[in-house]
Amino acid sequence: MADKAGMIRWFLEELPGLRENGIIDPGTEEKLKGYYLEKLAAAPSPQKYFLLALSIIGGLLITAGTILIFNYNWDMLGKRLQIAVSFLPLAAAFCLSVFTLAGRRGQAWRECSALATAAGASIAVALLSHIYHTGGDFREFMMLILLFSVPLIYLFNSISLTAVYSIMLFTQLSWQTTDQTMCLVLLGAVLPMCLYHLLKENSPYRKVMRYVVMVCVLFGLLVFSETSPLPLFTATSLFFLCGLRVYERKENMWGNPWLILSFVTLTVLLGMGSSGAWITVAFRKEETLTLYGLFEGLLLAAFAGVFVHDAVKRQITAERILLAAILLTVLVPWAPEIPAVFQTMMNVLFALFGTALLRNGWIHRKMLPFNGGFIMIATLLGCRFFDSDLGVLPRAGLFILLGIGFIVSNIILSRRIRKETSHV
Repeated sequence: MADKAGMIRWFLEELPGLRENGIIDPGTEEKLKGYYLEKLAAAPSPQKYFLLALSIIGGLLITAGTILIFNYNWDMLGKRLQIAVSFLPLAAAFCLSVFTLAGRRGQAWRECSALATAAGASIAVALLSHIYHTGGDFREFMMLILLFSVPLIYLFNSISLTAVYSIMLFTQLSWQTTDQTMCLVLLGAVLPMCLYHLLKENSPYRKVMRYVVMVCVLFGLLVFSETSPLPLFTATSLFFLCGLRVYERKENMWGNPWLILSFVTLTVLLGMGSSGAWITVAFRKEETLTLYGLFEGLLLAAFAGVFVHDAVKRQITAERILLAAILLTVLVPWAPEIPAVFQTMMNVLFALFGTALLRNGWIHRKMLPFNGGFIMIATLLGCRFFDSDLGVLPRAGLFILLGIGFIVSNIILSRRIRKETSHV
């Protein structure tokens, strides 16, 4: 949104020059200026985000200081006063929440209210368990706080609490919890919030949610995938597919964390498949519906939904078809049981994907897909040469030639892009 506001400001500065050169008349200039000034006023400014971050940090510092003061004098307080103090942060957060909701305050107030209420509940639970010596471990404490945070996320439409929630999920992994049902419940509880802002075209928090949903899916992979590569292939293909859509809309790369990460992961997975590394890994088979199967099914449904949507919009490209082919190859039950066939298919798909990216980058004069395709081809050749009987010198010579080809091809492509741009 900040980039869009900058473009609008630049266009407004260009309007007088366009009028003076006779490109537009004064009436058109005034209409354009009025239209884009309204757009600029509606767009959230960087200062708002900065003030939001400052308000969150300030609230946390005040809370931390208050806790330290009471902690220093804790033993001097009686039991009743200790209980009252335990609920004091929660009561203050409740008053702040009522003030925010009743007054229909802005997003900064909502974020502070959500974080303050979640923090107040955490403090109350921690202090009461200490006063009454109820026991329990840190994992149970985090489970309780996560469950309490879910209604706050939706009540305040809090982006910061959603991000904190997704990070807090990983505390369950650090304690090696085996309660996969609860993990799936916690994961599913926050996904509607993420999907709402991802699918809403005018949401100013789409870019933030792209990072958050990556954290959530990574948590699911670590909990449910075990030793099988199927969910990892599916999640990588899904993020690559979504990253392509964002890239084709020419958004800023900082707002597209899916593309680069999924490209690197897909290159590694295909390299392992072409080298036969997945042959030693058990492709898990499930005869009945399990949480593992449910998680894999959700990922597959998401991939199929995005793929079909692109097909309806006539945006099917070679990269999208190859992503579906890779996923189908991994999902075919007999493929992992025939190592030679599976390895050959991985090699072919790896080569085709790299070639498709190279061709796309060269035809459309785009450096990113061109270099991505070159990296894939070089990785495939590197994997094959490590498996071959060639000596050190032939391998060294080939890698030198690849490096020279990479530099020369980038120079040629960049010159063509610069030449076509200058003609335009």
